[in-house]
Amino acid sequence: MPSAVRPKRPSALALAFVVGCAGPAMPDTANLTPAEPVHNGPVARVILAQRNYEAAIEHGDALLLVGAIRLARSVTLRPATGWTKATSGAADKEQPAGRTAAPDPASPEALSIAQALAGEDPTLQDLVYDIDAQLPLGRHATVTGAVRTRRRAE
Repeated sequence: MPSAVRPKRPSALALAFVVGCAGPAMPDTANLTPAEPVHNGPVARVILAQRNYEAAIEHGDALLLVGAIRLARSVTLRPATGWTKATSGAADKEQPAGRTAAPDPASPEALSIAQALAGEDPTLQDLVYDIDAQLPLGRHATVTGAVRTRRRAE
């Protein structure tokens, strides 16, 4: 066969180069993303309930308020032992006026607000009125609450 018609054969060196470049020259690094922290403990539930409560009050959403009440009632709050609540002197200038503590979505006042927000909707009324009739389904998580006041150095 003439050389012009004959197919070209790759040399052994070219073939080794192509095969060597086909695979990875170095091992790939691990594709590990840092794990996001999991916030599902009782303190996180109380904080989420308080945020939902504030959003429900701001938007007038009865269903969001019912969720906040149920979430807050899934955690038992107890006062911290060995701490005493003492107030003295003037309030901190950074503290917003009119609020002495974070809202309590598990309070009877929150339930009264939910009843008022339910209005004439029978489905929402049933949800709100059934909150008091619900029994706990198991052990409640317990959160110890302690409030610390900041004092400014003068």
